[in-house]
Amino acid sequence: MIKLTHYVDLNKKTYGCLPEDLPLHIRTEADIPITFKDEIVAHLKEKGWRPSEKPSIDPTLLQRLVHRS
Repeated sequence: MIKLTHYVDLNKKTYGCLPEDLPLHIRTEADIPITFKDEIVAHLKEKGWRPSEKPSIDPTLLQRLVHRS
């Protein structure tokens, strides 16, 4: 959440708006930084974002390598 807070804050200071790729970084409402919660929730609704059906504890969107014997 700290990294996301810094990312949003830096983007707002630099470009004056929330990042366009923000929905890709938020899996559930618990991932939303408290300091920007109202603004981010409105942005996510505008983009049609929905929380993941099966939340993952894995912080990456990349598929894991499968070890094959």
